[in-house]
Amino acid sequence: MNASIMIGLGSILAAPSVYAESISDLEKQKESIQEKRSGVESNISETEKKIDNLQDKQMTAEDQIAAIEAKIAESAKKIDAKNAEITQTKKEIEALKEEIKVLKERIAKRNEVLKERALSFQETGGDVNYLEVLFGSSSFGDLVDRVGAVATIAEADRDILKQHELDKKDLEEKQKAVETKLASLEVAKAELLEIQKQQKQQKQEKDALVKKLKQQTEKHEHEKMGLEEEKANLAAQEKAIKSAISLEHQRLAELEAARKKRQPKRKNVQSKKRHKRLHKQHHKHPNQKNNPLLQDIVQKATVHHHLHPLRLM
Repeated sequence: MNASIMIGLGSILAAPSVYAESISDLEKQKESIQEKRSGVESNISETEKKIDNLQDKQMTAEDQIAAIEAKIAESAKKIDAKNAEITQTKKEIEALKEEIKVLKERIAKRNEVLKERALSFQETGGDVNYLEVLFGSSSFGDLVDRVGAVATIAEADRDILKQHELDKKDLEEKQKAVETKLASLEVAKAELLEIQKQQKQQKQEKDALVKKLKQQTEKHEHEKMGLEEEKANLAAQEKAIKSAISLEHQRLAELEAARKKRQPKRKNVQSKKRHKRLHKQHHKHPNQKNNPLLQDIVQKATVHHHLHPLRLM
């Protein structure tokens, strides 16, 4: 067989092996990309879970903040109400103090009158100057009235004094009760202020938590965006490699078809060249007719050519 033909056939037969290695490399690259893509998709799934968890926590914290704000507003209303009560109670205390002051002044004045009368009564020995009452009267009836009046005045003075003392005691008790009420209101107000302070502190903590959760959510959302971009890039690479593999298979199929199409023609050409070469040798050496071995070779070659023109010897 011609050496150049052998080399050509060898290169054609060896080519699919080279291309097969190329396809194998592409398949390995595709598998590697698919593994990376699977890992990225897993990371995306985990990141989405983290984002959902953070958003749930954020919603819970925001609901808690709304509830705390409602409590703070309620506490503020209660504090305002207590302030109003305290203001009113203080006004009541001031009014009672003023009443007590006026009453004390009245009692003091009445006591002075009673003291003067008592002193006058003591100086007279405790006897009423009935002569003055008698001669000062215009009639017997007037006399009776005068005597009765003296006794009535004395009794009235005592009654007034007793009533003043009772009023004074009542006012003092009222003042004490109002002051007790004021102290209670002040305590209640202080408690409400403390509660409100705690509520505001809780709100600040929840606000800080929501801020932190938002920052973490944004961080994971950025991470997810990066992973989505990486996933898209890997998908594009995988698509490109699949396309390259498909094109390579198509190219190999076309080469194989061309090779099969060329191969019978080469065999036929080679067979004809071999037959021609033997024929020349036969005419160049006429003694070959007397050579049985050579005749047998030529005959076999001729028969083989006619029976199998497409098969290479």
